[in-house]
Amino acid sequence: MPVSPADVDRLFLQATLSRGILSKQLALVLWEKSVQAVNASNNALNIRFSKDDDSWNEFVSRINKSLDKLDLEFRTLHDETSGRELYGLKGRRNCSNGHRLYTHRNYILQSHYRTNNVRSS
Repeated sequence: MPVSPADVDRLFLQATLSRGILSKQLALVLWEKSVQAVNASNNALNIRFSKDDDSWNEFVSRINKSLDKLDLEFRTLHDETSGRELYGLKGRRNCSNGHRLYTHRNYILQSHYRTNNVRSS
């Protein structure tokens, strides 16, 4: 299967799932590294990366749109003591604010971000 721009989202989500809660700085680095990896795999793509807020918000919206059918979202959390902006994946059903998703990681990766675009049974 050829490398496509959608692979940026897949790589970013895999990195996010392996880390749980992360700072905005780390999230931006993971996004940038995902773009670099995809561009390195296919020079013809030339996917652009920018740290400006509009680009970040657009990227987060795209990630959340892809997670909608799984009742998940990549959202902002704030550290109660430091006020730092943090990000993490959160289930939308029966989850309190800040509840981290640890389970079903393989299900998410296999059912939603398939490498061969074929639904497994």
